Order: sequence, then structure tokens, then C-alpha cells
Amino acid sequence: MPANDDALGWLNRIRINAAKLDSVSAQEPALSSRHRRAYDRGMPRRMTIAGQIEQLIGNLAGTPICDDCITDRLNLSVRSQANVVTRELGKRDEYDRTKASCGQCGALKTAIQIKI
Repeated sequence: MPANDDALGWLNRIRINAAKLDSVSAQEPALSSRHRRAYDRGMPRRMTIAGQIEQLIGNLAGTPICDDCITDRLNLSVRSQANVVTRELGKRDEYDRTKASCGQCGALKTAIQIKI
């Protein structure tokens, strides 16, 4: 008979632990310990490529920059990532995308700048 009592106690402990796990997982996302520390600190989400390009252009305060230099500065894998974004930004009133001397490499090519 004592073996049965041990088995029932063991089953009850499993049920209690399972209930605890269910309540914890319902309250917060399952994260590794490394990600949990970042989550607890309120770490901001990574900025999109478009956001990084807009920030770079804004930080240059009106100095023109070409797509090749944007690609180099932001360590993008291909130039077309910068080109797609700068073409769209060039359609906005606050940006000017024209042939100009790049403020980084000095080459005369299509460059974008924020209007001041």
C-alpha cells in the first residue's frame, strides 16, 4: 500500500507543477535567459533598415550621401537595400534626391539629403 501512496503523491506533484507552468506561460512570453535579461531591461526593438537610413540622413544635417556610402556606413549586404529606401524617401517633401557630390566619397552621383 505505501507504494500506491508514493505514486499518488508523485502524480499530485506533477499536476501542481504543470499548473504552475501553465500559469507562468500564460502571463509572459517564453524567453531564454539571455533574452529574458534584455526583455526585463526594456531593451528597444531593432530599428528597420529604412529607419536606420532615415536616421543616418537626418544625422548628416543636409549633407548629401549616395546609396553606396549608405550601404557602407550601415553595413548593408547589397546596395539595392539602400536604393529602394532612398527612392521612396526622395518622393517626400522633406528629402531631396538629385545628382550631387556625395559628402562622404566626393563622387558625383545620385545622392539624398534632408532639406534644412
